[in-house]
Amino acid sequence: AYDKTEIIEPGKSQELTLTFNVDDMSSYYSNRDNKDGTRGCYYLSKGEYDIYLGKNAHDSYETYTWNNLEDVYYDNKNPRESEKAGQAKLDKDGNPTNEPKKGDKFVAATNLFESSTAFMNQDHVTQFTRADFKGSFPTVPTEVDKTLADEFKKEFDSYKKGNFDPINHPVLGNGQDSKVRNIEPFKVEQKGLDLSSYRGVDYNDPSWNDLIRQISFRNDRDRAQLGKLIGYGAYQSDKLDAIGKFQVQDFDGPMGFSTFGSKKDYSWATYTSQALLAATFNPRLAYEMGYHFGQEGLANDVQGLYAPGLNLHRSQFGGRNAEYVSEDPFVTGIVGMNLISGASDGGIYTFMKHFAMNEQESNRMDMIMTWATEQTIRETYLKPFEIATKYARQNLKYIDPTTGELTSKKIRACNGVMTAFNSIGPVMCSNNWYLLEGALRGEWGFEGMVITDYAPQVSLDAMIRSGNDFYLAATSKSLDALLTDSASITALHRIQDAVKNISYAVVNSGAYNGIAPGAKTTRSIAPWKVWINYFFVSSLYVITAGLIITVGMKFFLEYQDKKKAKQETPNE
Repeated sequence: AYDKTEIIEPGKSQELTLTFNVDDMSSYYSNRDNKDGTRGCYYLSKGEYDIYLGKNAHDSYETYTWNNLEDVYYDNKNPRESEKAGQAKLDKDGNPTNEPKKGDKFVAATNLFESSTAFMNQDHVTQFTRADFKGSFPTVPTEVDKTLADEFKKEFDSYKKGNFDPINHPVLGNGQDSKVRNIEPFKVEQKGLDLSSYRGVDYNDPSWNDLIRQISFRNDRDRAQLGKLIGYGAYQSDKLDAIGKFQVQDFDGPMGFSTFGSKKDYSWATYTSQALLAATFNPRLAYEMGYHFGQEGLANDVQGLYAPGLNLHRSQFGGRNAEYVSEDPFVTGIVGMNLISGASDGGIYTFMKHFAMNEQESNRMDMIMTWATEQTIRETYLKPFEIATKYARQNLKYIDPTTGELTSKKIRACNGVMTAFNSIGPVMCSNNWYLLEGALRGEWGFEGMVITDYAPQVSLDAMIRSGNDFYLAATSKSLDALLTDSASITALHRIQDAVKNISYAVVNSGAYNGIAPGAKTTRSIAPWKVWINYFFVSSLYVITAGLIITVGMKFFLEYQDKKKAKQETPNE
C-alpha cells in the first residue's frame, strides 16, 4: 500500500491511513493438489510477518510484526478477497457485494499455464533464484537450451495461422472436451432493440442476448459488417446496423493521442511518460492524467485509447520503457488502475496493454515464446493487469429508461485490453484461452473487449474462440474470408460473444453520451480518415519488408566484400 500527502504548509501536518488485505501477502503455490481436482492456489504460510512503514526502499519509520497462527490455502473453498472483489456484483457506489455476478460461487486462482511451468521444470533449465544467486545466474544459452522439445513445438504449431483446426483442436475446437464447445440452440429474433438502450445495463443481464440475437448470419449485410467489425479493428470498431452500433475510432497511446496520419496530431497534448508519473507516487495525479486523456478524446471525437502500458521494466534497456510504469507490479497496477478510472470518467475507454509478458521489443513480432513458472507469471507479470481489472471504477452517467431522468452509478472501468505479440510458453497471447477466459474473465471478472496488437500471424479462428474479440488490422474481408469456420454453432456463439464484448465497452463510453434509450443514431468516421489509417497500417508491412531486405542486403554485400578481400590477399 502507498499514498501521498497533499502539499503540506509549514507548521501543518496530514495523517494518511494505509490498508491492505492480509491475503495480499500470500504467495502462489503451484504444486498444491486441491481437493476439487484443480492444482495450485495462493498460500499464506504460518509464521511471523514483518510489516514496514517505509521511508524509502531501504529505511523505515516503523516496523510491526504480525503472527499468522496457521497455514491458509486460498483455494476454491476459500478464495482471496481480491477474487471476490473482481467476481462480485457491485452496488450503486461501485463496492463489491457478497454475491457472485456469474454462477453461485466465487472462483479461486488455480494453475492455468501448465506448459510454461513444465518447460521451466526441465532438467536443463536453471531457474534464477536468490537462494543460489551465483550458481543460478544466467549464462550463454547452449544448443540444448535453444532446442524446443517436441511436445511444446506441437502445441505451438497447433495454434499457428494456417495450421489451426477449428473443428478438432483440443482446446478451442468443436469437440466434446473443448473449452469453447457450445451446442445451445442458436436463435435469431428481431425485437427492434437498439444498443443505445443498453447504456448502464449490467454486463451479465440476460437481456443482452435479446439484442445480440438480432444479428442474422444469413443476412449479407450483417455478415459483411461482422467481417469488418472483427477483422478491421485498426484504430476503430466498425458499425453493426442490426443492433444500432455505430462506428467509433481509437488512437494510440500511453503518453496521449498520437496515431500517425491523423490531421489532428498537431492539436493533441503530449503528456509525461508513465515512468515519470509513477515516480511521483501520487495516485490522484495518475487519475487526473487519465481524466484529461478522456476529456481530450471526448472533445476531438475519439472514443478509445491504446493505453495504459502495464508491462514491467524488466530491463533498463527495454525498448518501450517510457510507455510502461515501473519494475514493480504493485506500483504499476495502482498507476494503471487510476489512469483507467480517470480516462473512463473523462469520456473514453482504454485498452491496457500489452497483455501479457511483453517485456522486450526484440523479436516480439516473430511469435517469441516467453517462459516462466506459474508463480512468476502470476506474482509478477500478470499482477498489474489484475489490479487494474479488479479495482478501476467509472462513474457512469446514463438516462434511466423508466423515468427518463439522468442518473449515475459506478461500474468497472477496465473494459478494454490489447493482447501482446508474444506467446506465453507455446501459446500466443491473442489465441490463449487460459489467459483471456481463464484468468482475465474467469478469475478477475473482466467485462469488455479484447483486441490484438498489430499481429498478421494471428489465426482469426483461434483468436475469436480464445476470447480475443477483434483484430488490429485493416482487412476489409467478409466473415467467410476471415474464418475457416463461420458456420458451426460454436463459432456463431463465439462471434456473438465478441459483438457483445465490443458493444458493452462502446455504449458505456462518451460515444453514447446523451443519447436517449432506444434512439436510432447514425455516425461514421470520415472516409479520408479510414483510408489514412488503412494506408498507415499497410505501410507498416512495406516498411518492415524494406528494412528486412535492406539489412539482408547489407550483410550479404559485407560478406561478399570480405570474401573477395580474402581471395585477393597474397599468401605470406
